[in-house]
Amino acid sequence: MKTSCTSPAWILRACVLTVVLLVSDASVSATTIGVNFAPVASGHLLPAGTSAGVVPQMNWQNITSTPVSSVMLNDSTGAASGASLSVTGSFVGLGWYNSAAAIGDEWLMDTNLAASGTMSFSVSSIPYAAYDLIIYNQPLFSGVTYTYAAGGTSYYGASPLVSNTSAGYVDGNSGTPFTFVEATSTLPGSPTPGSTYTRFEGLSGSHLTFSITGGNGISYINGFQIVESVPEPSRALLLLGGLLAISGRRGRRAV
Repeated sequence: MKTSCTSPAWILRACVLTVVLLVSDASVSATTIGVNFAPVASGHLLPAGTSAGVVPQMNWQNITSTPVSSVMLNDSTGAASGASLSVTGSFVGLGWYNSAAAIGDEWLMDTNLAASGTMSFSVSSIPYAAYDLIIYNQPLFSGVTYTYAAGGTSYYGASPLVSNTSAGYVDGNSGTPFTFVEATSTLPGSPTPGSTYTRFEGLSGSHLTFSITGGNGISYINGFQIVESVPEPSRALLLLGGLLAISGRRGRRAV
């Protein structure tokens, strides 16, 4: 009697291995670095246990004063990431819109750093092989255009044509989620209307530079995230398909 790879024990071991890989891949979540620009006087420094952002994370790092030079950054677990941040520009200062803003996304989007002209950002020693950059920007004035630039790409947006404290924005109501709209336009003459953030995907390299330029001469930033790219669970699914195909072929050859 011949044995083959279609024996129940072999199939069981293969399936167990595949399930383990699926679970391990699916449980891997992206590590992020989140920076929130907020003056102490606002009372809106994001607490370590508060989640905020398009990619929700805790342990945001609050930057509370200028200048910003070689500030060491923690990651979403609260551990030191090894990365550091420097910001250059003609700073106007740190400010906020609504003292009654609801904790979480509203706190993130309520406070900001402002500068005349272009603000430039440099992040060194990023620990991720590949990552996305998310920039949050709700200017003080409605309808303001702005330019984000990073990795050789520029996106153009225009702030919402409503007050910053309107419903769905920094309205002090936790029952109305913040309106996140991504700036995706690459055309200077056609900025994405009503946008409050932008995302640069597939970046790499341990050193990142990016900039923000406001169309009214003032540049604003609420905060930003660097989001580690993680593999998809599809790897384990492909393995399972391959194992089933192999067992099928060997089963047909078995005597």
